[in-house]
Amino acid sequence: MKLIFIRGLPGSGKSYVAESLTSKLENCAYVKVDDFKLGYMKSGASIPDSRRLAYAKTISELQRLQKQKKDYVVVEELMCDPDFVRDLQNFARKTNSQSYWFRLKRSLTRLLETESRRDRRVKNSLDDFRKLEEDIGSCPVEGEIIVENNSDNQTAIKQILERVR
Repeated sequence: MKLIFIRGLPGSGKSYVAESLTSKLENCAYVKVDDFKLGYMKSGASIPDSRRLAYAKTISELQRLQKQKKDYVVVEELMCDPDFVRDLQNFARKTNSQSYWFRLKRSLTRLLETESRRDRRVKNSLDDFRKLEEDIGSCPVEGEIIVENNSDNQTAIKQILERVR
């Protein structure tokens, strides 16, 4: 199994790129960690508990997908928790899965533009993005490929496909 980890700030194109990769790769599954977190929060869990539960569910989902013999699994999330990153790396090692780490980056100006168009109650500010950038930067991943995604998601998709096929 090939594991494709897509991480980056909100608005960097993670979901679009992950969904596109899933449709372009055969026998591929998509794990959107935020969906797990939101599900736990809607059921009343605190943010820290939702995060912890979502990370555990992600590992369980990867185990399930491995048993289904998926060729590719795309995992998408901010991924700035060192313990979660370590758990994902350990899963890849224990299962002899190839793992590819990509970090989508966009300029703060583009992130703010994208955020202004999003349909959500609470919008990230410039300070929020700077803090998140600091958080993700404090959780380096060895071998991670930085993909500048300022103008065209298709270019990012192409760069990732060239690496994982």
